[in-house]
Amino acid sequence: MSRCFRFSRRPRQPRQGGFTLLEVLVALTVLSLVALLVIRVSGDSLSQLAETGWADQAVRLGRARLVTLLREDRKNLEQWGTLAPEMPEVEWRSKLYALRGLNGKRLEFTLTETQGTRGREVVLEYVLPE
Repeated sequence: MSRCFRFSRRPRQPRQGGFTLLEVLVALTVLSLVALLVIRVSGDSLSQLAETGWADQAVRLGRARLVTLLREDRKNLEQWGTLAPEMPEVEWRSKLYALRGLNGKRLEFTLTETQGTRGREVVLEYVLPE
């Protein structure tokens, strides 16, 4: 009696879909780079917004102080002080300069941050006709 062996092929099963480890690592790397870029840009935007806010408030308060100075005493315009109580860290100085070739004077009103490491400064100018 002879034995017959029959080999039958099993039907092929479809490959299960999925990602390889390399594809997952590449996707995570790209995602992390994009996230770092977004964090950096938003951080820069926030610091720029804070700087603009400081300059806006300093100019607004400085302009009000300049108008008060012009109304109070036009003879003694070279003065200094602070923007206390709103911004006590900001010091202001006013100085008169002669205009070249024109009648009148230029009043320079400088606002400087006296505390902190940034050394921020804003200059306002006003022309006084004679």
